[in-house]
Amino acid sequence: MSIDEEINSGPLPGLSDIIPMAAQLSGRFETLEKRIDNLSLDASEFEIKLVAIEERLRRLADQLVQVKAWEINKLKKLVSIREAVEIEKDRLAGIGSPLKNNIRQFGMLRKEWSTEKTHWHEWRSAIMQEGVFDQLQPVFIKTDETIDRALHHILQQLKTMLKMQENAGRIETTLFTMQDEIASQIMNRRRMGLAGRSFPLLSPRFFGQFNGALWHELKAGMDSIDWPNSRFFARMGWILVLHALFSIILFAAIWRNRETAKTESYRQFVSSRPLSVALFAGCMATLALYETVGNSDVWRLFLFTVSLASMCRLVGSVSKSPEGTQFVYGLVSVIIVTQFMQVIHLPLPLLRLYLSSTAIVGVAFCIYCARKSDQRKLSSYSRSFRLFALFLSFIIVAELIGRTKLALYLLISFITTVGVLISYAIFRHLIRGTVEWVLSASFFRGAEGLFKRTNRIIRQTTIVVDIILWGFFFIPTILVIWKVYDSFGLAIKGYLSLGVEMGSQRISLGLVITASAILYVTFFVSWVLQQTVLTQLLSTRQVEIGVRHAIERLVHYLIVFMGILFTLSVLGLDFTKLTILLSALGVGIGFGLQGIVNNFVSGIILLFERPVRVHDMVEIDGQWAVIGRIGLRSTTVTTFSGSDLVIPNANLVNNEVTNWTLSNRRARIDVPVGVAYGSNVAKVIDLLTACGKNNPWVAPVPEPIALFLHFGESALEFELRVWVYDAENRLMAQSEIHQEIDQKFREEEIEIAFPQRDLHLRGIDASSAAFNHSSGARSTS
Repeated sequence: MSIDEEINSGPLPGLSDIIPMAAQLSGRFETLEKRIDNLSLDASEFEIKLVAIEERLRRLADQLVQVKAWEINKLKKLVSIREAVEIEKDRLAGIGSPLKNNIRQFGMLRKEWSTEKTHWHEWRSAIMQEGVFDQLQPVFIKTDETIDRALHHILQQLKTMLKMQENAGRIETTLFTMQDEIASQIMNRRRMGLAGRSFPLLSPRFFGQFNGALWHELKAGMDSIDWPNSRFFARMGWILVLHALFSIILFAAIWRNRETAKTESYRQFVSSRPLSVALFAGCMATLALYETVGNSDVWRLFLFTVSLASMCRLVGSVSKSPEGTQFVYGLVSVIIVTQFMQVIHLPLPLLRLYLSSTAIVGVAFCIYCARKSDQRKLSSYSRSFRLFALFLSFIIVAELIGRTKLALYLLISFITTVGVLISYAIFRHLIRGTVEWVLSASFFRGAEGLFKRTNRIIRQTTIVVDIILWGFFFIPTILVIWKVYDSFGLAIKGYLSLGVEMGSQRISLGLVITASAILYVTFFVSWVLQQTVLTQLLSTRQVEIGVRHAIERLVHYLIVFMGILFTLSVLGLDFTKLTILLSALGVGIGFGLQGIVNNFVSGIILLFERPVRVHDMVEIDGQWAVIGRIGLRSTTVTTFSGSDLVIPNANLVNNEVTNWTLSNRRARIDVPVGVAYGSNVAKVIDLLTACGKNNPWVAPVPEPIALFLHFGESALEFELRVWVYDAENRLMAQSEIHQEIDQKFREEEIEIAFPQRDLHLRGIDASSAAFNHSSGARSTS
């Protein structure tokens, strides 16, 4: 609580409190002086900033007066002036906000010290009535002087700041007036649209415009060019330095590593034109920065020229068709010349001649390129060129009948759109080359799983880049080109705000694009993390492959879960409502999703408890198989016949599964052998033992052993028991042992027994006599 609050809330101070409170007042005055020094603004610096804003607004107002008389490119220039006015408005708000805050602070200080003065007058009057005023009069006089000095300092600062605010308010009024006028001009221009008509191109009235006034208009347009001056370069200084540094560093990096990129397709694209890549990327990366601080038409034309010329060089290195390369060169030339015509404000009759001749030459060239493409059997190129020729023919017709605004709108929008699409294709190649270059680094070369999947990473990275570029740059840019929106900022705001209402939540297109990109990046980052950090780290620490797989899967599920939560938060989902949804889901799980949840929990048990692991050899329902993948819901195994079985995880947890490689990969093979009665038992045992020891698949420890087990019905039954190093080789070892046993027994003339039966017939003589008697009776008859 402050001192004045204590005064207001407490009773009248006693005589013993007056002098201490006066001392406190002096201390508060010293604190006030320091606070005034901190809150004070430099009036001269403030005025300099106001004068600079006022001067820029004056130049914008002159440009607005000139634009009113334009017929061509008027809307684009009005939008440019509006954006420049918005920038000045932000600057004025930037210097006016601290001023407004300081005035508020000084107002509170004035009120506080005025209240203090009132309290001290009341206390002096009360004490005078008690007759002790003479002793305390010096104290009250000193407090009055202190309070008056404080109020004088405060009021002096307030007057200065209010004067500064008055000057800023005058400029703010000018800003609002210009904004209203620009908005009115833009509205009128949009209302007129493309309906304006001019004289037909080949009419006498059209050629009658070529007189002395036309050349004066051309000279006036040349004189009105806004050339960059020292103030422009001073304002753009840090952007120019950033632009130059970025291009130089990029060029040096590509030039230094160009020899290592000759075998890589996308890296070769980057390294074959290092200067063009550096210039193109530098212009594209800093173009938006130039626009944020108010770019010049001439400087914008210079940046477009540099970036488009660099783009032509890059297209020449990847184009499969000479006609396609020639088309790009011609298109870039038209774009640059058209931009130049707009900068010099070319008079309308001359602009119409340029427009018509450009369209006619374009039609002829597109037809020529289409025929050449047909000869090379490039059907996609041929169809594109014919479509371009048809579009340019429509522009020629529009110009002939006097629809100049429509023809100019179509031509500029068409060539700019095609240029943007070509820039997008070049940018995709640069992204692919950059990713390929990054993956060639020594760190990624150590991660074999990642390095061997370079094409997959490039493809997935390109998908993410496509989503971001198309969603947040190219589609809004094309909408601005075709005059759907006036500026890029309005296009972003309007296009991405499209959506549907879902209860109290609005799902917009921007949210959907962002959520899709987040989900895709989540899965991609999880996969890259598994292939680089986890694989490389765990393999160097010699972690068992089963443990490694379990860790990788758990990390994957954790990253995906966090990505899903982040996506839901981006979409604006209230997590309190999510708990209600999960509660309802729990009821559904209790009834219809028991099996899925059972398998899910069983999958977690398999990953943590690890009764079976990836690459383990198991026996399930009499089938031998190898574990291929353990998921949260199911496990995939590959049988020895090559078929894949998808087994629910609950079956592996609840049912009996024989794992031949859980503790180690050794396995015992039992080979039963039966020999005929009368065979030499000791010799048979020696031969069987030798067959086991001589097999390369058999482990020496434990030693192979042959056992005489039973006296069978048809044979003496033996069994050879051996251990193989790897259960995966048991069938091969068993087959070779069988072959060797058969060969040894044949050499030693030991008979391998087979089932035998002795048949004893009784009463054969009586049966024969009866048979003979019946045969004689038939013959007599």
